[in-house]
Amino acid sequence: MTDLFPMKVGLSRRRPNRPIPWQAGAATLALTVIMLLVVSALVFHSHTAGWLEQRATTNQVRAKQAHAAAEAGLEVALAVLNADSGTPNRATYLNASETEAGKFSINATPIALTGTPGAGLSYSVTYSLVSPDVAPADRFLLTSSGGSDCTDVNTLNSCSGRARVSQVVELTPILLNPPAQPNDRITVAASFTNFFGASRATVKALTNPITTGTYPNPSPSGLVWYSGNLTLSGTVASAGSPVLLVVEGNLTIPTGVVLNGFVYVIGTVNCVSCANHSIEGAIAIDVEGTSNLNPSDVRFPNDGANGPLARLRTTAPRFAKVIGTWRDW
Repeated sequence: MTDLFPMKVGLSRRRPNRPIPWQAGAATLALTVIMLLVVSALVFHSHTAGWLEQRATTNQVRAKQAHAAAEAGLEVALAVLNADSGTPNRATYLNASETEAGKFSINATPIALTGTPGAGLSYSVTYSLVSPDVAPADRFLLTSSGGSDCTDVNTLNSCSGRARVSQVVELTPILLNPPAQPNDRITVAASFTNFFGASRATVKALTNPITTGTYPNPSPSGLVWYSGNLTLSGTVASAGSPVLLVVEGNLTIPTGVVLNGFVYVIGTVNCVSCANHSIEGAIAIDVEGTSNLNPSDVRFPNDGANGPLARLRTTAPRFAKVIGTWRDW
């Protein structure tokens, strides 16, 4: 019995089995690799998502810029259609009808209206008839293509952003209610709104007012606004291209002057020894003004489709957007 006791003691002091050191290191390494893979996947996913978001934002900005350029093209084209002078003007793209006042046709070789708003943007606008079978017409379709991020602003093919918008525009006369009876050739104490259908400020904003002076000869046609006193000279406009003349000051008509169209005077009219028919059309003197005109000084023409007053629908028109016809692609 005593011989076995030390053996029992010895057996009780044995230590339990422990893992070999290299096995513990392998587990740590495997766990670390897995964590690195997970972190790498997260970083890659975050980078990809950020890159895609950046691309989407860039494309969205380019699309908005191209759309803004196309809209700018529409506004410029509308301004050109309402321009009687300057370069370009309405005559660059449209021909006035010779048989029907207030109607136009597209030029035989229409040229696209192009422009560069800046910052790598460009636009190109084309004019077309709303109803191809009806010409001349008083409605036209404007189609504007806009580009952004253009390497060459002279060609939309070089633009990474593209957009297209269209708008129908319609001719509306500035002289909304022209004199229609021979007895209306001279109207005293006239109302500007009754003739033009709008206030002075609204109509004046459509023009580049001319300061006091002598009406130029040869003279322009269409809507002309003088902001001061005016003395006429020579033959003003013509029956085929009459003038819609507004004078905020006093108007002097010397001997031998012939004016074709409609004149609205806010000040005093002084006709100096006027011969018969100094005005081929009609004249109106505002409630603020006075006049020494005689009935024989104004000849109200046989104003059919091509008379001076009817022609004002062609020579002094205003194109406006037709509500509900705007479209984008």
